[in-house]
Amino acid sequence: MLIIGRFIIGMDSGVSLSVLPMYLGEISPRQVRGSIGQFHSIFICLGVFIGQVLGLPEIFGQESRWNFLFAFLAFPALLQLCVLPFLPESPRFLLMERRDEVGAEKAFQAFLGRTDVSRELAEVHAESRAQNTQRTASVLELVQKRSLRWQIITVGVVMSCYQLCGLNAGLVIEKTGRRPLLIFGFSAMAVFFSLLTVFLHYQDRFSWMPYLSFISILLLIASFCSGPGGVPFVLTGELFEQSYRPAAFMIAGSINWLANFTVGLLFPFIQAALQTFAFLLFVVVCATGAVYLLVVLPETKNKTFVEISQSFAKINGVQDEDEEREMQDVLDTNHTNNTSGLKGGADVERESTF
Repeated sequence: MLIIGRFIIGMDSGVSLSVLPMYLGEISPRQVRGSIGQFHSIFICLGVFIGQVLGLPEIFGQESRWNFLFAFLAFPALLQLCVLPFLPESPRFLLMERRDEVGAEKAFQAFLGRTDVSRELAEVHAESRAQNTQRTASVLELVQKRSLRWQIITVGVVMSCYQLCGLNAGLVIEKTGRRPLLIFGFSAMAVFFSLLTVFLHYQDRFSWMPYLSFISILLLIASFCSGPGGVPFVLTGELFEQSYRPAAFMIAGSINWLANFTVGLLFPFIQAALQTFAFLLFVVVCATGAVYLLVVLPETKNKTFVEISQSFAKINGVQDEDEEREMQDVLDTNHTNNTSGLKGGADVERESTF
């Protein structure tokens, strides 16, 4: 029974890890897409923290009460079952895959709280026109797509580095941007892992050295929180167009869980072999990730999915003339809409003057 229960919970966790950040990215305006996407990671960490607290010996962490800890999982599951039926479907999914413009309009109105959603609908139509295919692609098709090569590599690097440590919080992603937060976070983690190695190596020689080790751990967690803790999930949804997004999240989720499993399985052996130098392995991984992101990753803050795809076109080296023309049409359309809006505002002001 325990094995079956853990299997079902594991399947649900795997699906949720992919579907939820994708859903949040699709329903959010690009101006707040990063901030809303952060809540996914924040509540994962909150759930882990609550589970650890409930697992203390003073609460449910005893032989006579451990079954109550498993039963506690029923409460968030029941809450989801009560709430989810009232949530609208993703407007991008409705418009781009179901061709249901009325449903997409109603969904946008429900999420944004206003009746005029023409701008959001126009943005999705522009993304649809620039999209190479209108059907959902498989994982194999995504991997074989040359124009998405570096997006896949980027997601793989970020998700692999993501599982090296701890907790996540913070909503500065929209002010600072994805790229600086990731680069700074992984660079700072490399520095503090190096300092932690030094402090652990000399902790038996100086009585005050363990305090520095504790401070390094806190700074490590803060570095992780500054970007690597939540940005990867937001970034995965931003780097791929609608038809490739489900397959991309499947790959990202698989890499994430595989990296989690690998670190948890191998670190005790690494620690036994390297002793106080065990964290140097993480220094190499974090530094490599920071250098890679500095060289490859463009900024995605406040950009549409079409503009993000265009940012990777040069590095992938496969943008054809048709796709470039479609993207230029999108940009021209946005420019025309903005110009019309300014002209309309001027007309209104002139009429009010008369």
